[in-house]
Amino acid sequence: MEGNNLEDKRQSIRFPTSLKALYYLSEEKESVEKCTILNVSYSGFGIQFPMGEKIETGSQINIGIVVQWQFMPISVRGIVKWRNKGIELCTAGAELNTSLDNLTLMKLF
Repeated sequence: MEGNNLEDKRQSIRFPTSLKALYYLSEEKESVEKCTILNVSYSGFGIQFPMGEKIETGSQINIGIVVQWQFMPISVRGIVKWRNKGIELCTAGAELNTSLDNLTLMKLF
């Protein structure tokens, strides 16, 4: 599915951000990889990662988001709903298993 026209399908607005994070797929727990969180909402997020990663639509993804002024990363889990391949980078959108609360969402800006 293309990344266009997704705003009509989302339950909440996504806010732009640029946060470093680490992720692993539930199916492949052997390695933790780097990524960037591009946007967040109460119920989902956008992620950017290098080409060649094995993220597919329907994958269960676990992410630790590095937040300034916080010792431990914020951990979230979700399912990849769409993915777009680029030349060097891929982008994907994921729906969270559990919605973020107001305080956690504010930490991600």
